[in-house]
Amino acid sequence: MTALPTSPFGGSAVLVGNRFMIGVPSDAAGRAVSWAESLEQSGFVEEYTLGPVTLEDVYVALVGGKTAGAGARRGGVRCIRCVAVSCC
Repeated sequence: MTALPTSPFGGSAVLVGNRFMIGVPSDAAGRAVSWAESLEQSGFVEEYTLGPVTLEDVYVALVGGKTAGAGARRGGVRCIRCVAVSCC
């Protein structure tokens, strides 16, 4: 069991099953992709996407997964969604 990586963008990850979401400010989208690529290269993440925060992201952040936090709803307009290979 591996712990979730710490978000370099503040806030916390929202974990649901083997997926986690982290909110990022729009101006940090490039850094967010680089960070997600490093997680993929290390074998922690199987795949990732970057996109606008959806209503579903906000709902999950509000009702919570295993680690509910402000990740998807905290002022960011982008959201990194990752599928972890092995975590938590």
